[in-house]
Amino acid sequence: MFGKHLFGPLPALTDDVGQPLRPTLSRTAAGLGIGITGGALFAWAGAPLAWMLGALITVTAVSLAGGRLAIPSPLRTVMVAVLCVRFAGVKLRRVWPHLLVGAGSALIMMAMSWLAAILFAERVGVDPMGLMLALVPGGLVEMGLIALSLGIDTAMVSTLHVLRIAAIMLAAPLAFVLLDRYTLRRWPRQR
Repeated sequence: MFGKHLFGPLPALTDDVGQPLRPTLSRTAAGLGIGITGGALFAWAGAPLAWMLGALITVTAVSLAGGRLAIPSPLRTVMVAVLCVRFAGVKLRRVWPHLLVGAGSALIMMAMSWLAAILFAERVGVDPMGLMLALVPGGLVEMGLIALSLGIDTAMVSTLHVLRIAAIMLAAPLAFVLLDRYTLRRWPRQR
């Protein structure tokens, strides 16, 4: 059953009334415009990670309020490619220790997500697999697609991922300031 849903064709993305949600020019322009406006407002306010956090919060708010926004897959691919260009010329020996720490922390977070799903899914009245997908570290789009392919509530999974991402983006700058002030100054910084 699991493999059939995971590797079979994905159902069409639909909105809350069952209408196909295709990335049209107007939905794409609206999504980009709202994201740019949110980023500009957050930058004007001096927020950390203004362009990322502002776009994320404003587009999410409009979508939750009923806005039908969409971004075509090729445009998402271009955005990911732009982020990946930042790694050009980086040597593997310099990245290897960070990859090990990242893999270890991902395994720990996955185990914690699995445990939380088992302990709390019944108490909050959601499917344990859905709660695990909502809590596990991963991309918002990717976890939403996995939920969709498994027939799990994509709105719940996506909403919890957006809340997790927003909470991290809001808390991380403060956490790094506090860490720098109270602990990290004891160790020399690597250049």
